[in-house]
Amino acid sequence: MMEDKPDLAAETLAAVRLASRGQSHRRSGSRRRFAVTDPTYTGSGPDSRDPQLVEEGVADLVNERGWQERVRVASIIGRWPEIAGSQ
Repeated sequence: MMEDKPDLAAETLAAVRLASRGQSHRRSGSRRRFAVTDPTYTGSGPDSRDPQLVEEGVADLVNERGWQERVRVASIIGRWPEIAGSQ
């Protein structure tokens, strides 16, 4: 039955309200704890937690995996009609 399950939205809202007051919340019937951590504030400068451009993320992945040559070859093959013509 659905009535026996805790209301996750209400539990989450209660946890957020308590966390905003610096208190922790334990869900009834569960071992899961909503941890309260001190927020870390940063200055106005760039930070590693700032949103990143997809292009930068893909470039990092290509470099980490050593796919540079494969990407160059795939780029040429993908643009072949543009480079050499459709015939």
